[in-house]
Amino acid sequence: AHLRSTKNQQLTMSEFFTFLGCIFYTACFEGISDRRDWWSSSPVERFRGAPDRLNDYMSGRRFEDIIQALRFTNIPQPQYNDRFHDVRQMIEAFNNHYIENYTPGWISCIDESMIDWLNKYCPGWMCVPRKPHPFGNEYHTICDGDLLKGSPIMFRVELVEGKDRPVELGPKEFEDLGKTVGLMLRMSRNLWNTGKVV
Repeated sequence: AHLRSTKNQQLTMSEFFTFLGCIFYTACFEGISDRRDWWSSSPVERFRGAPDRLNDYMSGRRFEDIIQALRFTNIPQPQYNDRFHDVRQMIEAFNNHYIENYTPGWISCIDESMIDWLNKYCPGWMCVPRKPHPFGNEYHTICDGDLLKGSPIMFRVELVEGKDRPVELGPKEFEDLGKTVGLMLRMSRNLWNTGKVV
């Protein structure tokens, strides 16, 4: 993430870790539509609002300042409208990290994963009824399927952009061979010529 000062107050790594802790903690609870409930001055109610308060860790105003200033890219916006611009560099960095630092086992599995997102106006938002969490962004993923090696590791992701993909980017690599073949080739690129199974 690209860190920068908010309201003339510099963000420290300690404060950033506290911010992440708040994000991770709130992500454990579904059905809380208003983020401000976590910093409400009202007492906690059993069936309404957030089940806890985070004021002891960070003020709600500071949390909002950080979330407004947080960026996942340092690449300027293109001249065309790319609704995924803010996450492209982060996804690429994730994939490159695993290419450089991880060696999958003998078998890998390509799948689809949903990232919960309840705001239907987010780019790429879709409803996939067959999924346990049907609303949000869909990603194609490839995971290490060698359970004897240890925990299954997801080592490549590709955001399903759908109709929100800018035409200026052109078709995805290998898509001229068909969507399924193109996806398989892109996702398994670091397994080519290794004799491993996908």
